[in-house]
Amino acid sequence: MSDGLMLQASLEDKLAECEEAIAGMQTDGRAMAKARSAYRVALAREELRLRLEERLPASMVADVARGDAEVARLKYLLEAAEVAYAASREAVMLRKREADAIREQLQREWTQAGWR
Repeated sequence: MSDGLMLQASLEDKLAECEEAIAGMQTDGRAMAKARSAYRVALAREELRLRLEERLPASMVADVARGDAEVARLKYLLEAAEVAYAASREAVMLRKREADAIREQLQREWTQAGWR
């Protein structure tokens, strides 16, 4: 019986951790969206500048714009934000799997105790 109570407490803890991980995922998702927006705006501005001021051919503008130091820095920040978001998503999935394992063990305990 105490094993069942300990498992129930573990399940509740794991679900609380899952909620925290989801909150972290939301924060990381917002940071990723902000980084994507900054990158896209800077890229578009640089492409336009290269086309209008530098008179580069359209076929070269995209590649040259991505080589601009500020655009490249913003792309790096975007990719770092994407990695953080993916890690947060994996943390949520891990907590869910752990909660499922605890639920399964709890079910076995209840079955052995004759409660179901």
